[in-house]
Parts: sequence; C-alpha cells; structure tokens
Amino acid sequence: MLFCHVVIIVCACTFATCTLIKINQSTLCGVQITPVTSVRNLGVVMDSSLSFLSHVNHVISSSFCQLRMIKCSIKALPFDTAKSLVDSFVISRIDYCNSLLTGMLNYALNRLQRVMNAAAMPCGAGKYSHITGLIRDRLHWLPVSDDVHGRAFNRKNFIND
Repeated sequence: MLFCHVVIIVCACTFATCTLIKINQSTLCGVQITPVTSVRNLGVVMDSSLSFLSHVNHVISSSFCQLRMIKCSIKALPFDTAKSLVDSFVISRIDYCNSLLTGMLNYALNRLQRVMNAAAMPCGAGKYSHITGLIRDRLHWLPVSDDVHGRAFNRKNFIND
C-alpha cells in the first residue's frame, strides 16, 4: 500500500508581488487532492496569501485559552512560579516562529502585544496599573514588535558575518 502526503504550494513571484496560481482538484497516487485556504506545518498556520494572519489568530485564541485555564490557580503561587507557568504556556506560543512575522501589519502585532499584556496581569500587575515597567523590568519580556524585528535583525547580521 502506498501512502502519499504532499503539500503543494505554487507561487508565481516577481520582485514586487507574489500571486498564487489556482489549482483545482488533482490526483496524486490515486488520491483526490483538494486545495485548502490554510495549512499548518510545525505549528505555524500559513494561509493562501502568506500573510500569517490566520497564524496570529490561532496564537491569540490558544494563548487566551491557556490564560483562562491557569487564571484561577495562579494567584496562590509565588511570583517566580507564576512567571514560569505563564512563560511556559503563553509566552512560548507568542515567541515560537515569530521571526516569520517580520513585515506584519502593526495591527496584528498589537493584538499579540495585548495577549502579552494580559499574560502579565496574573504575574503581579494590578487591573489599572501600568504594565510596561513590569513586562520590561520584572518579567524581562521584550515587546512583541521589538522581539519580531530584533530576531530578524540578529539573523541578518549573523548571515552577513
């Protein structure tokens, strides 16, 4: 028995634009292949326009789901334990493959920043307190836009050296 698992993305790219070539159903190894609007590979959701907005939506919804699940028990934990818990379940989702978000619209990056701000709330921030100092000084998290652009900058310098 022959198993086929193939993901086909066909792009016709020029310097300024990248357009997808539409492919209707095709057959490979006797199996009907139907194109989809988005695929998930290694946890990154890629849509047909490669804008990664579906990935951002997935990260936001899964992060808020994790925050809701740990919200009730995190108040009883010491600061270091709460920080480790939030780092493990929420911040790691935001940081995973975020260098792909270079060039992303500020709107999407601001939505990810709101998730990070919400993740800092159980770690000692009051409801109406300023959160920037807590994120920078106590939690040692970079803002999302700095993190995305900083990783791409560091990778570029590493490749050029």
